[in-house]
Amino acid sequence: MVPSAEPPRITSCKSNGLEARLKQKVLKFLKDESGATAIEYGLIAAGIAIAIITAVNGVGSSLSTTFTNISTSLK
Repeated sequence: MVPSAEPPRITSCKSNGLEARLKQKVLKFLKDESGATAIEYGLIAAGIAIAIITAVNGVGSSLSTTFTNISTSLK
């Protein structure tokens, strides 16, 4: 018999379950939403901080004017 010129076959990853484990890990990674949730909470916190700063700034100006008027009246 003459040896064949066909290259040796590469065994499949399925034989040791590597492909199934890899697929499982990729699917788990794609379903993980913890990073997205953290970003959403960060955006909510930033929005609240901006609202507080805006409100305090507006009230602060108004109070400053009021106290200046009171101080002037007392003199």
